Amino acid sequence: MARILQSTNVTHGSTAEIKADSIDYHGGIEVGSLPTLYDKDGHFVELVNLWFLDLKTVKRLEDINSSVRALHRYWSFLEREDIQWNKFPPINRLKPTYRFRTNDLLSATNEGKLACSTANTYMRHVVQFYIWSIENHHLVINDEKEAPFTLEFVTRKSNDMLAHLRPKMSVQTSNLRIRVPKYASPDIQSLTPLTKEHLLLLSSCLNCQSKEFMLMTLLACQCGLRLREACSFTVDALSLARHASELKSRYHITIGPQNGVETKFRKKRTIEVSGELLNALRRYALSERRLKRLSKLQANLAADVAAPHNRPEKLIKSCKKASRFEPLFISQQGNCIQPEVLNARWVAFRNKLSKKEPSFRYRFHDLRSTYATYRLQDLLESSLTEGEALDCLMGWMGHSNERTTFKYIRYVRKSEMQKLAFSLLDTVMDNAIRENGDDY
Repeated sequence: MARILQSTNVTHGSTAEIKADSIDYHGGIEVGSLPTLYDKDGHFVELVNLWFLDLKTVKRLEDINSSVRALHRYWSFLEREDIQWNKFPPINRLKPTYRFRTNDLLSATNEGKLACSTANTYMRHVVQFYIWSIENHHLVINDEKEAPFTLEFVTRKSNDMLAHLRPKMSVQTSNLRIRVPKYASPDIQSLTPLTKEHLLLLSSCLNCQSKEFMLMTLLACQCGLRLREACSFTVDALSLARHASELKSRYHITIGPQNGVETKFRKKRTIEVSGELLNALRRYALSERRLKRLSKLQANLAADVAAPHNRPEKLIKSCKKASRFEPLFISQQGNCIQPEVLNARWVAFRNKLSKKEPSFRYRFHDLRSTYATYRLQDLLESSLTEGEALDCLMGWMGHSNERTTFKYIRYVRKSEMQKLAFSLLDTVMDNAIRENGDDY
């Protein structure tokens, strides 16, 4: 089956200078780590990898993971069904693109293995790959019956800031698009915030976990951080905390590439932190426990410089970033904590809690929606209008589209969350910090 490998330290467009005993390279674009697709026989899939390179160097996309997952799934399907990517019979249902849509994506959504929104995104990436192939003459279409799909233009209601000037807009799509039901993401059925009872259970059991896991969980639950953002939180970001109001009970922290926090799409945004959690983070940053781990990290950095190939590339890359931005959370071995490690810890923690309460089946990402729904209800109960509350939450969550944030308003309107306030979330989770005391 096709597989993805990560190529490291890729430089595109360098000029080679051949010397007597070596080859020197000059100039070019530093791409960094680049995913590459290999087929079931281990052969380099040149065309797909050229597209990945185009996305990174021409389109200048920071994150192409979604495109990579889509093409990996598509190529695996082609190999499984023994279909060629560039052979299109005149009948649509026999074309590889239509067969992938029907036999793989729609089949997976019907079985509940894949969200409709995810399936539609994957299909869109496959369409983009073919458009690029045709535009760059890698795929030649001589007859409209041989086309991999048909492009269409649909009219949609505009929801941006210019909606009053341009109420409708035309969007290019294809006849391969997968319709996303209204109940699917980004609507309210995709939201599963913790209930009051589950919050109390989470708070009481966090005390038995490591300080690092507890604080990263609180950053997700009380600040809306994603899993990767919580892992990569830095001392540099912590030092930027500033009062959100004269009451000094809440603080604002700006996070993003400028201080080493790995936000989605490398987007700069401001989050809010309670005074109780901020003090706990500051105490932990100066604790003996963390400083011992920091010493190990510094030793690993020195070892990587001396022998750069003795450790996994992922750890070397994260440690290289740590030389510029000091990470707040460090593993016992002196490495930057990886997202997959935190997720594995969360799964083990969730399984432990589900023995006490079988309905506790949340993902780590559900802590983010917990923050958003409780916080939004608090804003709506204050003097803010619905629009002002939406603007505040949109900024703190880092959403680019109002529709993504608006689903929280619909959820709050229709759920028992209306009876709860954000102060409850702060009170319950701050208790977890107080019960730990100053034992850092």
